[in-house]
Amino acid sequence: MRPILSFFGADEFTLGFTADYLFWVFVIGGIPTVAALTLGHLVRAVGKTREAGIGLTIGGVMNIILDPVFIFVFDMEVAGAGLATMISNVISLIYFLIVLIVIRKTTVLTLAPKYFSMEKKVAWGTFSVGFPAAISVLLVSVSIAVLNGLLLRHENGNILSAAYSVASKCGTIALHISIGIAQGVMPLIGFNFGAKNHKRVHEVCRLSFIILLIFSVVFLLIVQLIPNTIVRIFTPDTDVIEVGGTFMRCWSWCVIGMSLFNMYNSIFQAVGKWKTSLVLAVLRLGVIFIILSFVLNALFGVNGLLWVQAITDTLSCLIAMFLYIRFKKSIASEIHKKIEE
Repeated sequence: MRPILSFFGADEFTLGFTADYLFWVFVIGGIPTVAALTLGHLVRAVGKTREAGIGLTIGGVMNIILDPVFIFVFDMEVAGAGLATMISNVISLIYFLIVLIVIRKTTVLTLAPKYFSMEKKVAWGTFSVGFPAAISVLLVSVSIAVLNGLLLRHENGNILSAAYSVASKCGTIALHISIGIAQGVMPLIGFNFGAKNHKRVHEVCRLSFIILLIFSVVFLLIVQLIPNTIVRIFTPDTDVIEVGGTFMRCWSWCVIGMSLFNMYNSIFQAVGKWKTSLVLAVLRLGVIFIILSFVLNALFGVNGLLWVQAITDTLSCLIAMFLYIRFKKSIASEIHKKIEE
């Protein structure tokens, strides 16, 4: 555990806290966490969106309730937060298992071992859709570790790291909402694309882009207006609040590009363009973000690092938009040829 945590930026001050949290969330709670998330996606994929939403909400609400209980009442500090998360994920998993029992006769969804298949078509189809998303999530962690490590090298590195942590937590809110919307329409896009109903695909994509654009603009405005107030929710430390407010203002400019990028990437996954999706995921956080982090840090120091995420997501969105326009033109050309035939 120590070398892994050190790689991701933990120092002697934060190592103990991080290890305590990771023990409960990953070592003890890793399997329930992954199982609950997987079942949530499967339940949603068969059209049970309400049940999927309830399951995720139960986990989140229970976490909010149990956090103060274990942290303050039982005086477990960071370990208490980890334990609360683990228990919440177990509760969410139990809920989804009950849902499976209830709907087993009305859907194709089942966990019966006799239906397990490693047939090439099934396995490769699952892998091609899931792998780009997995790499994307993994690179989020890597990018946070890289930027956090660079911040720690500067004067008052712990304060800068704490401020960035708050910004990244708020970023997680925007990230998960945009990913939720983008992934939520993937079954619709995939089904209609497979059925050659390209008009319906266009309508779904257009509505999703409008929703994401409105969300991201509203989110950006809120952060620009009250950044310090948002940071104050996470910490009472005045130094962190002051630095965090600056971080939030600069970081929030990434929300529009990030939200639209997630939608473009989901579209490519849904229509079977997994290679394009994978390239975009790696390009965004594995190439552009890493290069910008080191270059802007060398040129402008902390001020350069403040803008890494915003510049990365804007550039990535423009590249994804270009590829999406090319894809739409190829589909239009294909439809035109069929009409002529």
